[in-house]
Amino acid sequence: STRKESSAASDVYKRQAERPPVGSFSLGRGWLRRLGPATGGSSLMGFLIGLLPGTGGDVASYFAYNETRRWSRKDGFGKGEPAGVASAESANSASTSGSMAPTLVLGIPGDSVTAILIGAITVHGLQPGPQLFEGAPDLVYGTMIGLVLMNLAMLPIGLLGIRLWPRLT
Repeated sequence: STRKESSAASDVYKRQAERPPVGSFSLGRGWLRRLGPATGGSSLMGFLIGLLPGTGGDVASYFAYNETRRWSRKDGFGKGEPAGVASAESANSASTSGSMAPTLVLGIPGDSVTAILIGAITVHGLQPGPQLFEGAPDLVYGTMIGLVLMNLAMLPIGLLGIRLWPRLT
């Protein structure tokens, strides 16, 4: 058992040596092929978990990490396996958009952030739920367009700061 754990840890360290340098713009085809299934499946899982009222990014991250670990043939989970990190982070990010659906449609917060959003909507004299689409369609569709624009803006901001972000930590 100890030999198996040490060989798994050494495999993780070997893969870390293959990693692209900090500040690199590209992961390369090998990394995309290796992390693509974990990221794609975890994003879908995170979105679906985000649809459930009261759940959030933490629940989605735990579920995605566990399922990626369960379906993976690699032993490096818990020791820095990139697929584990990618699955947890992609599920966390995807759950945010999923949690907006029960908030706007049903008036039930999907997570703590959308509970604050419900409070802000209520302060402005609007009632979250199905009537919100009829009473304030500009608010609902403005929120949706804002989320799309925010996600589109994050890519260039992330690429421009890719050499700066590692220095900040």
